[in-house]
Parts: sequence; structure tokens; C-alpha cells
Amino acid sequence: ATRDAFPDHRVVNYKIGYIARSSMAALNSCGTRAFDAAITASNMDNFEKRAALRDCSAAWNLEQELAESDIFIVDLLSERKGVAAGPNGELVSRSWLIRELMEKRPELFEGYIPESGNEGGGFGGLFGKKTGKSRYMQLFEEGVTHLAKILDNLGERRPKVVVNEVYFAHMYDNGTRGEVWATSFNKHLAQLYPLFSEIVKPDLSVRYPKSELVGRKIGHRWDPAPFHFTVGYYERLPKAIWNELGYITNQTFA
Repeated sequence: ATRDAFPDHRVVNYKIGYIARSSMAALNSCGTRAFDAAITASNMDNFEKRAALRDCSAAWNLEQELAESDIFIVDLLSERKGVAAGPNGELVSRSWLIRELMEKRPELFEGYIPESGNEGGGFGGLFGKKTGKSRYMQLFEEGVTHLAKILDNLGERRPKVVVNEVYFAHMYDNGTRGEVWATSFNKHLAQLYPLFSEIVKPDLSVRYPKSELVGRKIGHRWDPAPFHFTVGYYERLPKAIWNELGYITNQTFA
């Protein structure tokens, strides 16, 4: 939903940080190499492999990647994936690749339990508690606080932080309604975005009218999904960054 707003011809001499398929709830739990070989050997595409390795591997240096970026853009759609907790409390995002490995290589995940999230419904024991702060919200807040500390420690090397406050499509351009799970999860996103911004204090937050959050059924470069939108959506984010921060070429926005 975020990366597709930045085809190469719109980005001029800047490095944009983009971390996919990873939950903020697992962010301060990076550090296990146990899955590296299995991820590399999997039959998933390279995009999925890179995302999973970032999430799981101790070799990934988030601070260095942020220090080398001009802009760090965040959306929270991947929070729908949820996390799995290991026997020592370590967390891993339940991306498609990780969930596939959990099924095919269960010996790698001995002692792990799904802590939250799946598109099909329910969110483990972490969502939907009636009283107090849910376990997931605690993990999310801890992960975002960890990110904020990394950003603050960068000082003058801190990139501009942009929150892309995108929600899942409520309907498609052919008139069909959005998926039930997506509509339900939008309620959780409405809690997560304000909390993220309160902790991180971004340089820019980009919000969308409901009329732009329409999924595209035919003609999108990827398959139809509630996070693949019609053309209007993809104009707002780069325009906002150009107008407010001056980082993106405006040549295509005439």
C-alpha cells in the first residue's frame, strides 16, 4: 500500500526506508538466527525472503538502515499478521513465509505459540479483551518505543518520519464490499496510528478520505486485495511529502 506510491521515476536521489511484512509488536525482539537457513532455502519469492530475514535475523541492523535513509515511511497494515512468541519470550512476525515454515518445518518453531493475528478471523488471545490493555497492545507499545529510542539516538542522522495512515479498502471499484476481516481490523488501526504517532512524533502524517480507500479489482499491478487501491490513493502520499518536506519530485503531479 505504501511502496506502490513510489515508482522509481518519482524518487530523485533519495533513499526511502521500507520494512515490509513485519509487526511493530516484534520490533524489539529481533535477534534470533534460528530461521535464516530455512528462510533462504524456502520457495517464497525474494521479497518475502528479505522481509522475513529482516524480521528474524540478528544480522539486520535497523539503526544503520535508518541512519542511511532520508525518509522513513510507516504504515501499520502488517499488524494484521500478528506475532508468534518463542519459549524465551522472543517474538517473530507471522508473515506468509513464517506461517508456511511453521507448517512445513515445525521443528524450528518448537515452543512457539501464535500470539495474535490472522486475516481469517480472531486475533489469538491478544485482541478483544474486555478490560485493561491487551497483551498485543503492550507488545506494540514496547516495539514502537524501541523504534523511537533508535530514532532519537540517531540525532542529526535521524530520517524524516512519515506515517502513512492508510486503512484497508472498505469497498472495491466494481461495487463489491471489502472483506469482513479487513473492515474489522480497521477498528484496531484506528487505535494503533494515534499511539504510534504519540510515541514516535513523526514529521508528517498523511490521512485519506474514505473515497480514496477503494480497492482495485482489475488493472492493478498486483492481485486484487484490500491494500491495492485505485489510482487516486497513490497520488496523495508523494504529493504530501513533496509539499511538506520537499523530498520527492513533483514532475508527475501536474
